[in-house]
Amino acid sequence: MDHKNSYAIFLNLALYSPTIELHKSHIRKIKSENPHSRVLAIICDGKFGGCSVNPLGTSATCRFCINRARLVAVEENIHYIYLSRFEPLNIISTFSQNKHFWCGSMSSVASHTRVESTSDLNRFWRIIYKRLFRASRRTYNSLSHIIDVYKISHLFLYNGRFSCAKAAKEAARANKINFSVYDVRRSINPYVHSNTDLHNVHECFERAKRLYFLDPKHSRHQAERYFSSRGNSSLFDQSYTSNMQFGDIGNINLSKKIITIYTSSDDEYRFLGKDWGLKQKAISQYKEINQICLSIDPTKWHIVIRIHPNQTGVKTKSLSNLKTLGKYTHVTVCDPDSSVDTYHLLDISQLIMCFASSIALDAAYRNKTIVQIGPSPYSIIDIGHVVIDGNEAVKLVQLWENDLSSIPSKNNINAFVYANYLLNYKDELPSFSKVDDYYLVNGKRVPLDILGRILLIPEKLLVPLSKLENILSYAFMKKCGNYLVSILQGKFYTVK
Repeated sequence: MDHKNSYAIFLNLALYSPTIELHKSHIRKIKSENPHSRVLAIICDGKFGGCSVNPLGTSATCRFCINRARLVAVEENIHYIYLSRFEPLNIISTFSQNKHFWCGSMSSVASHTRVESTSDLNRFWRIIYKRLFRASRRTYNSLSHIIDVYKISHLFLYNGRFSCAKAAKEAARANKINFSVYDVRRSINPYVHSNTDLHNVHECFERAKRLYFLDPKHSRHQAERYFSSRGNSSLFDQSYTSNMQFGDIGNINLSKKIITIYTSSDDEYRFLGKDWGLKQKAISQYKEINQICLSIDPTKWHIVIRIHPNQTGVKTKSLSNLKTLGKYTHVTVCDPDSSVDTYHLLDISQLIMCFASSIALDAAYRNKTIVQIGPSPYSIIDIGHVVIDGNEAVKLVQLWENDLSSIPSKNNINAFVYANYLLNYKDELPSFSKVDDYYLVNGKRVPLDILGRILLIPEKLLVPLSKLENILSYAFMKKCGNYLVSILQGKFYTVK
């Protein structure tokens, strides 16, 4: 058989939905488009020490994940192999490879803990990070060996930023073969990037522009629909702003000009490294915001810091430091679960500062002046003034503060372009669909082992305990209740 037509699909994170349905649907698409080619399934057998969905490395979680992956390979009638059986011995990784392993491992850890750096990790999660780093390195070496042994020409995998997936993707890149990474947007729309990273800002914006200008009038209408939905869950599978009260601005001092700084829960972006397609380095939000608070003229400005709502319950040094900034008389800090209206803050502010948050799009929609600090998915679309740190942000404010009308204006068209993309972009994946709360492949659900899921419950409780979450809080009880109900209903609701 011609090795140039050898495909492999790494069934990473097969524990979850819609991941397993995406894997299965992509196998079907590969086979349909390449009927005479070999398709190989690669299954992690849990012997490398944990992954993003199983950071504690519990055996029950591993078994369930392996069984789900193996079931799909058998149902799709493709050969499967186990990752650990191809691990070469005595391989020493290079400095550049170690950077990849660090990025993937910290992305995995941050998805659970929302940390900004390794120094934010408690002792328990520092051990997990080191374990994931070693597992990532072993995955990289095994995948490289498999690519060579089976003469793989194209590797498919889910997402590409977590510890196992990042290693697999970089193995494909280092071995100079094609790779495709895929995910879903809004938990509905499948999309795939081939030979470029899923979070590459240039690729995403190019796709956004192509989609928008297919029908500008319709796209504009869809973007308006996106913006009108913000703050509720009508178009999205969850809302992070459930405590927000319409029109509430708390005790904010309106006698001065307002700068509102929106933090970002940027675990999805902070450890991407070169996957961004940007040269800017990740920054400490606390450090930059503190510099702004110290440098802005308190007689002219009042600063409001709106902490991202999905940081509710997060306990990190960075977040604790951020909350202390309310000690300054000209600063108001809104906690993640504050009732203050995120969107009304946009309306009452003269300047908006933000990091890697989509609030930049909402600000542009409202024709606000925006200062974007550090790398962001939206830093290349020219809706705001991009600066590398807090010092540069302060210089802009000082330049403008006596004459706000002198601020160079920005065209907000790209906010509509990107909003339409977030809402509607998808790549064709014929077998994949979502009906109600269920993901389907060719109209059928992937079989689910209820007993296997019940055995996952201890691990689902241990993870929040390790993060020192308040297990007696209403929010935690609600998450656990939803998880238990989903088991009985056969849905796949996950709790981090």
